Parts: sequence; C-alpha cells; structure tokens
Amino acid sequence: MFFDHVFWTLSLALAFEYIWGDPKSNWHPVATLGNFAEQIEKLLWKNSRFSGFLAWFLVFFGSLSIFITLWYHLAYDHAWLSVIFEALLFWFSLGWKSLIEHTQSITSANNIEEAKAKVSMVVGRNTDQMNQQDIHKASIESLAENTSDAIIAPLFWFILLGAWGAWAYRIINTLDAMWGYKNEKYTYFGWFAAKIDDIANFFPARITALLMLLQQPRLLNKIPSIYHQAKQHLSPNAGFPETAMAFLLGIRLGGDVVRDTGIEHRAYMGDNPQSITTTHIQQAIHISNRCVYTMLGLTYTGILYTSFMHML
Repeated sequence: MFFDHVFWTLSLALAFEYIWGDPKSNWHPVATLGNFAEQIEKLLWKNSRFSGFLAWFLVFFGSLSIFITLWYHLAYDHAWLSVIFEALLFWFSLGWKSLIEHTQSITSANNIEEAKAKVSMVVGRNTDQMNQQDIHKASIESLAENTSDAIIAPLFWFILLGAWGAWAYRIINTLDAMWGYKNEKYTYFGWFAAKIDDIANFFPARITALLMLLQQPRLLNKIPSIYHQAKQHLSPNAGFPETAMAFLLGIRLGGDVVRDTGIEHRAYMGDNPQSITTTHIQQAIHISNRCVYTMLGLTYTGILYTSFMHML
C-alpha cells in the first residue's frame, strides 16, 4: 500500500509537471495563496516583527487548513482520489518545467532589451544597466538557486512529509518571495518569513550542491574551497548551489549587483573569471536537469526499498 500510494502520487505529479508545467492562471493555488497573503498584509502590516509573524501564521495555517479540509471531505475515504489530490498538491509545489523553459528563453531573446525583461522576471535586482555578461551571470545564478528552491526542496520535503510537506514548503517559499526583503518596508515585517525559509532550505541547498558536484567527481576534492566561498554569500543557502554551479562550469559568478536600493556588494563564486556565454547557460540547464534526475532516481530507489522492507 505504501508503494502504491507514494509511487503513484510522485509519478502523477511528475506527469502533470511534464505535460502542463506551471499553468499561468489566477486560479492556480500559488497565485491564490499570493492574493490571500496580499490581503492579510494590507490588514496587518506594521513595521514590526510581531506583525510579520502574525501575518505569516495566518497565511500559512489558513492555507494548509483549506487544503486539509478539502482533502478530508473529498478524498479521505477514497484511496485513488487521495492519490490524485496529493499528486496535484505536489505538482502545485514544483516549478521544474517553468524554470527550465524560462532560462532557455533568455538565451533565445532577440535583443538585449528582451533579455533584460526576461531576466527581470527571475531576479530581484535592477536590470536597466545590465550588459550581456550581467544577463548571462544572473540567469545562471537564478537557475542554480531555483534548482534547489523550486525542485529539490519540494522533493526533499515530499520525501520527509509527503505531499503536505511539499505544499507547506511552497507556502513558506512563496511568503519569503513576497516579504523576505531587506528594505524599509519588509526588514522587520518580513523577518520571520525570511528566517523560516532559510531553515526550510538549509538541507535542500546543500543537497543540491552535492548532487551537482557528483556530476564531476574530480571537483569533490574542492569541497572545502566551495564551502568557504558559499559561506561568503549574503544568503545562508543560495551560495551553495551557485558556487557548485560556478565550479562545474569553470566560470566566476557573484560580484556586485545593482538593486533598486543601491549597489549590493557580493563575494565572488568560482575561480575562473572568463567570459560567460549562452553555451554556459545551456550547460547549466543540463547540470540542473541531471541534478533533479539523480534526486528522483534516489527517491524511487528509496520507495522500492521501503516497500520491500514493509513486505518482510
């Protein structure tokens, strides 16, 4: 029974992701979640950590409660309906296909202005003065970080806590994306959302980096250097997949970036300051996909092993 439920939940979710990806609709649960969070923010915003915690608490547990109620009334007593419901829930938590497609679209932009517009959709920095190198670098950094945030992390929490764990993670990650900024409006209000997201991504970010490095075992002896550089990143987690990606591609990422609030001074990642091209972006996409395939292979192996142990 364990094998049937977990296997089909995961497989159906991946099939939905492969076929439809991330549907662009205001009725998508993540879009609905964002609208709900915006309304709560309007009601509760104050420049304080307590207000931010209260808003986070209401959105997180309110969103979970709605889906748990739906599941209980629609699928609790029906095994296959439960599988389909949880597969949808896990699918809503993923962003694999959209991440790859959007990154690829940057490489096929007709001009630099179009490329800037596409990059601005995935990075929280000012793209007005970006040159081609900045665009390529930002694309790879975003891809590396979101390989963890949008794919490996939901899968990690699915393994630990099932579809509900993946959905809980997606709520956490969405609230961090909305409120986890260090600016005048959100430094205090978004503090709790940012900290919880840091905790939720601690292991997935490091697992993602390791899965990347396993693609080139010769780099494993550079783990101390990679770890040291990753720890210099302003984010406690993003530096790990970004640094691993930089070493795999033989390029240098990081450095100062321009945000609306001013210049953000960031450490470099990687040890080769060569020119970054669209070829590097394509290679990064292959690295990201292989990372996910490896994680899925390990997950299915774990499902089979667990089912076998249950039969003994």
